[in-house]
This record gives sequence, C-alpha cells and structure tokens, in this order.
Amino acid sequence: MRNLCGETTQKAFAEAELLNADIILIQMNTYGGLVDVADSIRTKILNSRIPVYIFIDDNAASAGALISIACDSIYMRAGGKFGAATVVNQSAEQMPISTSRICVPL
Repeated sequence: MRNLCGETTQKAFAEAELLNADIILIQMNTYGGLVDVADSIRTKILNSRIPVYIFIDDNAASAGALISIACDSIYMRAGGKFGAATVVNQSAEQMPISTSRICVPL
C-alpha cells in the first residue's frame, strides 16, 4: 500500500522550496491516521526552513494533533476541535504510556 498522504506532503514541501514560498499553509480536517505517516509529516514540518501554518477546518484529532503542534502557528475555525494524540493498537485499545517520557511543568 502506498503512502499517498506522505508522498503528497513531501512533494508539496519541495515545490514550496522551489517557488521560494513565504509560508506553507496546511488546511486540515482529520480524525487521525497512521502514526508513521503522521510522524513523517511532523518531521518534515519541524525541519522546514519555510514557516508552516495550519488551519484546522473542523477536526485535528490524534495524528492531526501531532502534526498541528509541529507547525509554527495554529488557526482554527469557530467550533473546530483539537483532539488527543493517543497511541492505540489494531483493536483500538490504548497502549500503555511510558512514564519515563512524560514531561511535567516545573
């Protein structure tokens, strides 16, 4: 199975660089997706020399939240929803959290 979303993102960022774009604007409406694809998109955003803004057009749940928080700025339409990024297994059961990786504000 091909990773169309990840491929499209890679191509869009390459085109933005070729065009010397001032910003990259992502319009998002998602309930989530595959972690490896979301992580690939997140990494591309974090490594972008071009500022990346995201407009949440209703939903940014799970993988959508992970991608959104990597952006330089987040904008939402009125009533938009931003959800948790919980890792689940194939049966949609929440996976255990490693407490050694939890950050607590001081």
